Amino acid sequence: MGSNTITLTPGTCVRLKSGGPTMVILGIDEAGVFCGWLDGGKLRGDIFDAAGLEPAHRNT
Repeated sequence: MGSNTITLTPGTCVRLKSGGPTMVILGIDEAGVFCGWLDGGKLRGDIFDAAGLEPAHRNT
């Protein structure tokens, strides 16, 4: 596997490689990776291509 490979499973925190909010993977199917995130207190969601996602690093 390449160094850019991440494991995509529901519950994994990701973000777009182009930037943006931290999102949580809610589901995966043939259409893509369904992610959810909060935007001003509202739950948002969309489907993304797996190749455009990277792991989100949390501050601990």
